[in-house]
Amino acid sequence: MRVPPGILVVVLLGIASSSFADPNVCASCGHYIGETVYLIMDRVEGEKKGVCETCAYLKRRCSLCGLPVKENYTALLDGRYLCARDAKTAVQDVEEAKRIWADASLEMDRLFSRSMTLPGTNILFAVVDQVHMDQILQSPGFERQCPFLVGCTRSRLLGDGRWKHSIDVLSALPKAEMSAIGAHERTHAWLAENIAPERELDRDTIEGFCELVAYKLMEHLGETREMASIKRNAYSRGQIDLFVEAESTYGMYIVLQWLKHGVDGRLFDDLDRIRKVAEPRRSAVEIQPLPTTIAPTPVPSR
Repeated sequence: MRVPPGILVVVLLGIASSSFADPNVCASCGHYIGETVYLIMDRVEGEKKGVCETCAYLKRRCSLCGLPVKENYTALLDGRYLCARDAKTAVQDVEEAKRIWADASLEMDRLFSRSMTLPGTNILFAVVDQVHMDQILQSPGFERQCPFLVGCTRSRLLGDGRWKHSIDVLSALPKAEMSAIGAHERTHAWLAENIAPERELDRDTIEGFCELVAYKLMEHLGETREMASIKRNAYSRGQIDLFVEAESTYGMYIVLQWLKHGVDGRLFDDLDRIRKVAEPRRSAVEIQPLPTTIAPTPVPSR
């Protein structure tokens, strides 16, 4: 039997499965499934859902949860689809998305005011569709930036020493996810301004730290579902888990010092190595030469 990639097939021989609520009802079309159930991960809820064979082979998938969409779906102009459930939470108004960005940025400034100053006025923020995002990802040199499919950051150092950042976030995302992605991308801008070029950080580590900032913002806002989504994401190959533990154990100040001056390029299971930092290089101070002749000390008159 040919099975679509990423799908697990379970044959129910009169035994109810506990992987989903009702093993006899398709999570996509709501119809009776039969003996064979196709399990597909619901990325929004973080659990596998059972679908029938007809829906399992549908090419239309919800861009948010990843489940097949057969009916009552929303088709976006850029080729994406939203299931009926996720269409209710997706932010499709650009002005509302910009307000979400502004509110999230304000909360970030409050949350991290004691540890880091994040770029703000030098950021050009835009909400883009999937077509525009794909064009950015395929542009030359972008492989050195964040290849996050729902957000990207481009940083440029101007001739006068000032930085200019462009942040694009994908449209039609839930509010919490849009805020988390904005935080992730804004952290990339901070890294560009604050990490010296000679400091060699692993790419997974860079993404892991950006995810940490997003995670802390979601924690601050009480968005537990988005926190779980960040932890489930294998994007940083485990670095996010180490960063969360390191920040909880040592605090954000130690994490930032390691980012700037650490001897390692990535975090390891031995988190105590985060304390191993190199002395920051000091700029050379010009020493004035002593005068060739030294005047004698005057003798007091008394």
